[in-house]
Amino acid sequence: MRSRDNLKIAIIGLNGIGTYFVRSLSELIKKDVSGLDRINPMAIDLYDYDTIEEKNFSYTIYDIEHLGRNKAEVLAEITGYKAVAEKIEKPEQLAGYDFIILCVDNNMTRQLVYNSGLPFLDLRANGKSIFASLTSKELDVDKKYIDLTPENALKGSCQREEDLEDKHIQAGNLIVASVGIQFLLDYLRGETKQKDLIQYI
Repeated sequence: MRSRDNLKIAIIGLNGIGTYFVRSLSELIKKDVSGLDRINPMAIDLYDYDTIEEKNFSYTIYDIEHLGRNKAEVLAEITGYKAVAEKIEKPEQLAGYDFIILCVDNNMTRQLVYNSGLPFLDLRANGKSIFASLTSKELDVDKKYIDLTPENALKGSCQREEDLEDKHIQAGNLIVASVGIQFLLDYLRGETKQKDLIQYI
């Protein structure tokens, strides 16, 4: 195993995108994939204050035995990472991290992370539509990053409400989780500092 840089990472939001991202990251770290050797596996914190509902089963890795439990705690048991059953609401909660991975559906959290100045990966899906951005406030010199006002917040699930009702599950969350893994690998290997992918199907 190669020596590690001991980067500390927070993964925020553990539902349709976050569960697949965390599982893939965990598997690749165990395989000692190059780039991920910069991360200290003991310094990966999983943030989600929410509990698992039955509706989550069809588009996450959660199963019936996880019903009613905190999402961060369940994923921590699966991966060995640290669970933080909190909502990110204050800048001081981000202190000490080197990189942030956002799998959330609200712009208040995005604004906090953006203003922290830390490099971050923002992953989103809405049905088949996906969005991924690797950036930081410093790198975003052209202010290309989206309008982060609360009024412009993306709300709801990575699945469209009408699709959920019909169990017509889309794979946008799986796709963007995989894109996010590649973006993270590129960043950690020094192959890119900033990149975006937006795809609407």
